[in-house]
Amino acid sequence: MDIEYRVNADEDYGRWVWVQGEPITEDGEVVRITGFTKDITDRRRRERQLVVMDNLLRHNLRNDLNVVFGELEELDDDVPEAAEHTAVIRRMGEGLLETAQKEREVIKLITDQRETDRIDLRSVVEECVGTVRDRYPEGSIAVDALDPVTVDGRCELRSAVIELLENPFQHSEDRAPTVTVRLSRTEDGADLVIEDDLAAIPAVEADVLTGDHDMTNVYHSSGLGFWLIYWSVELSNGSIAVDADPTGRERGNRITVSLPRATE
Repeated sequence: MDIEYRVNADEDYGRWVWVQGEPITEDGEVVRITGFTKDITDRRRRERQLVVMDNLLRHNLRNDLNVVFGELEELDDDVPEAAEHTAVIRRMGEGLLETAQKEREVIKLITDQRETDRIDLRSVVEECVGTVRDRYPEGSIAVDALDPVTVDGRCELRSAVIELLENPFQHSEDRAPTVTVRLSRTEDGADLVIEDDLAAIPAVEADVLTGDHDMTNVYHSSGLGFWLIYWSVELSNGSIAVDADPTGRERGNRITVSLPRATE
């Protein structure tokens, strides 16, 4: 057993415990049970606080931006010569809404206590490539090779793969980068390699992906996308490597996501 539940009727069931246990058998009979019980009330409280803050942030941001977008429409009608400026405001507002959606995915990821599961990674990559191709038809995603492999990971890996594929399109001036995808079976699991022809990813961004980040630099990174990738892979017991020229003289990035093979 591996469960979490509320206890202590005297405190209106205000305490949470985490219980793990397994039977010890002798001659086919259960003779005792071994395990532990741990008070996790503080952790559950922090999780609830995160969820509340997430809901408030998205609700208020969405409502306020709806007002902003409404005012922009009025400006477009009344001051058509300001269209270039209102387009910038609208684009930034839409970016804030997208960031709020990613924030929700991150909160869900770090508060969800689900275990890893078997994932057909080739099918996931094929689906994600199709999704990004539909979103950015002007770009190019070349599929080098996709080995059939089942890994042990979190379902959020799909969002992580989409983020990795979309990133070059979002940072390309003409939205038409060249991206190559390769999935290789390895001795321990699988390597998903995504390459592009853009300028080198800034070190502060690459450090987020690889886990070498300094939390004091969080506010200098460009957004939540790379954090979603990092946590999705970390919670799947995987790792990420980034190969790029830190001087920026050479173009191109290669990101390798290594994941453990699913147990039989």
